[in-house]
Order: sequence, then structure tokens, then C-alpha cells
Amino acid sequence: MISHTDACVPLINRFNRPPRLWPPPCASDGFHDCVDYAAQRDPIGHGIHVALGCIYLFCAGLATSTESIAFVLFVGYALLRLPNTWRSLVPLVAAPVVWAVLALLAWTTASGLWATDGAGWRDAIGGFRGALLVPALYPIRGAWRPLLGSLIAGMTLQSAVQIGQQLNLVTNRASRTDVRFAGFHSNPVHVSLFEAVALTIAIGWMPVARSLGSRITLAFCVLLLCAGIAITAGRAAILGLLVALPMMAAALMLFHRLAWRHVALATVIGVVGFSAVGVAVVAAGGKGLTRQAGDLTATDDVRTSTGSRVLWWRAAIDAAIAHPVIGVGAGGSRHVFDHDTHVLAAIDAHPELPRETFVVAHPHSMYLQTAAELGAVGLLCLAAVGVAAGRAAWQSARESPVRAAVAVSLVLWAVAASFEALHMSGRTACLAGVLLAFASVPWRHRAESPRMAIR
Repeated sequence: MISHTDACVPLINRFNRPPRLWPPPCASDGFHDCVDYAAQRDPIGHGIHVALGCIYLFCAGLATSTESIAFVLFVGYALLRLPNTWRSLVPLVAAPVVWAVLALLAWTTASGLWATDGAGWRDAIGGFRGALLVPALYPIRGAWRPLLGSLIAGMTLQSAVQIGQQLNLVTNRASRTDVRFAGFHSNPVHVSLFEAVALTIAIGWMPVARSLGSRITLAFCVLLLCAGIAITAGRAAILGLLVALPMMAAALMLFHRLAWRHVALATVIGVVGFSAVGVAVVAAGGKGLTRQAGDLTATDDVRTSTGSRVLWWRAAIDAAIAHPVIGVGAGGSRHVFDHDTHVLAAIDAHPELPRETFVVAHPHSMYLQTAAELGAVGLLCLAAVGVAAGRAAWQSARESPVRAAVAVSLVLWAVAASFEALHMSGRTACLAGVLLAFASVPWRHRAESPRMAIR
């Protein structure tokens, strides 16, 4: 017979033995001792924490309003649960990427002393809200299957809505995306980035899926995500995929014994499949791919997306040369463009276009924006973040194919940031925070094999 006390789950289990906290654990088992302690001490709260995390990741790539609400609920609950989870966050003290991000935040904050645009400076600080997701997700990373599955499911839904818009089955309310449908959101660049990350993780998950049904489900998600990327035609995300997917194939062969012939077959199927999806999208009336491809060669026409970026990049380089050490201050790009000779010449040459067409908030490149606004010091801080994140991603990629997919997704994000100011948007900055949360420190459980044989 089961007694009443055996059947009840305590809200707070105060009989668990706390793990050793200092010095901060540097091995995988030490990390999981801290994380498991939080889950066992507060099992019901842990379940709610996981559920809110799944809701947030499902909504992260959808509409801005739903993402913002889910973010507040998830991070707010993580803060309320700190009395039971703070021990699980101690390993982050030993994570170099955490200190590198804090150094970049500190320098960005300090640049407000000489920034020319107070509103832009506040926006730059606000972009760091994605860093809150690292401590919010860290205590529940053991539930990676429902968490990452929610991200894939949310972006698959987004892709399905885009397909409906392309076929005139779903009404598109955003007039600015009459060519590149973006589902529930209005920014096709951000949507394509989320879809590219979800696609990469889904592909990395397929070799270790537990059943044939799971593989079929993931393959269906991959198909819809390819269609969504083809409809939004985000060049930054597509370029990131071209870099990330070969890296993931190399990681699977190098670390996880995946035969090269399987990789070659998957590559052929992927190229043919994406090409077929792209042709189908164009045949269905999608003009995003052809328009984006045509703009690639129009570097001298400032009226195109490529030409305008070249214009802003020149202005950012001029500002970096004029203020090489500390930059013009975070958020100062708009002031730079308002006085740059290249931008002023473009405004004079095209009086039919409003001034706001050329005087924008950032140069559409995270690296050039950092050079212009934060100078060499800011570039060093950003480089430290890149090196620390790259080292953590390398270690994470060795643990399992799914971890390898998360690691190369960080590379995808970094490549795409060359052509977009992803760190300035809360949504895409939060995506980086999610990826860092899963790659910041090793997260393999002691029962998992570090090398998973895939036949």
C-alpha cells in the first residue's frame, strides 16, 4: 500500500544534499549535479519552468507581441524561482562567454557618456535583453527535447502560414511584405533567420531521433521550413546556411562517426530538395528569390537593398576611421549617416526618396556598427564574445549531433549578422541568447556517450 506521504510530491524538497559550489564545477557531471539539485528540490516549479520555456520558444519566431509576452512570463518566472535555482547558475561563473558578454555590455553602457543619440543608446542597451535567457534557460536545459522541439514547431507553423499567404489562402495584413510573405510577422529577414536555425536543429536531430515516426515528422518540418525560407528569401540567413550546414556535416563525420557516403547522400537530397522547393515557390508566384538575387549585383544603385547596404557600410567605415578607439557611442549611427558625405550625396541624387530612406538607425552589419559606435575597444569585446562562444560551441558539438546543430546555428547567426544588425533587434538578439544558453557550457548528462555511433 502507498501511504499518503509517498503519493504527495512536496512543493519544496528540503532534504536534498546541496552540491559543491566552489570552486565552480568545470566538468559535465558537476554541471548536472547543480542542475539536478534545482529540479529535485522544486519538481513542480521545474515543470512549470519547462512549460513556460516551451511556450516562449514556440512563440519566439512568431509575432512580436506574442514573443514579448512569452518573454516576460518566462524570464519573470525564472527570476521568481531563483531561491531554488541559484545553485544551478553557479557554473556560469566559470563560463568565459558570460564574462565576455558582460564586458561588451559594460562598454556599451559606458559609451553613453559620449553618445550623440540617447534614444539609440537605450535601444542598444535593450538589445542585451537576450542575455537574460541564458540564466533563465540554464536550469532546464535537461529538457532540451521539448524546448528545441517547441522552437521547430513554432517555425514550422510560421512556414505553413507563409505558404498559405503565397497561395492566397491566408490574408496578409502587412503591406510591406507583399512579395516576401513573413507569416505572423512583418520582417522577412528575422523570420528567415529563425527558420534557418530551426531547419539546422531539425536536420541535426534526425540522425538520433528515437523512432521512424519522429524522423518523418522532422523531415516534414524540414520541408516546410525550406519553403518558408524560400518565400522570405532572406539572403543573410541563406548565406549563413551555406556556411553552417557543411560545418555540421563535418562535425557529424568527425565527432559522431557518420559515414561520408551518408553525408554526401543527404547533401544531394538537400540541394535537390531545396532547389525543387524554390522552383515551386517561384512557380506559385513568389518573387522574393528572384528579386533578392537580382539585387546582389546592384551594388551601385542605392535604391536597392544591396546598394543601400554598401552606402551604409562606407559611412560606418568612415566613422570608424574618424573615431578609431572609442567610437561615436552606442546608437550613434543615425547621427553619423545624417552627416556622412556619401549618404548626403545619395540624398541629393535621389530627391524623390524621403531622407529616412538613407538615414537609418544602423548600417545593417553588427561588425561595422560595432566598429563605428564602440571603436577598437568594442571590437575587442565582441571578438572576446566570438572566441569564447566558438570555444564553447566546439566543445558542445563533440557531445551529440543535436548539440552540433546548436553549435553551428551560432555560426549561422554570426554569419547573418554580417549583413544585418541582429543584436539590435530584441527577437534576434534573444535567438542568440537561446543558442548561447545551450552552448555556453557542456550539457551532456553523465549517462550519455560523448561519441554516439550513427550507422
